[in-house]
Amino acid sequence: PSPLLAQRTRVVYQTKSQRHVLSGVDPGSLAHALGLRTGDQLESINGITLHDLDSALRALSLIHI
Repeated sequence: PSPLLAQRTRVVYQTKSQRHVLSGVDPGSLAHALGLRTGDQLESINGITLHDLDSALRALSLIHI
């Protein structure tokens, strides 16, 4: 897992809202300290707008951790 997201944090695609949201952001995690919360919607990753699952996968594949 990414040190930013921690073990329980996940990015989930919600079909109803057609958005990617965070789930499982734990208090005390780096993501939480940076202001991310469970239910936050992701609009883009590294400047790539998340229109659908394919764009999210493309954006995530370009991240170098």
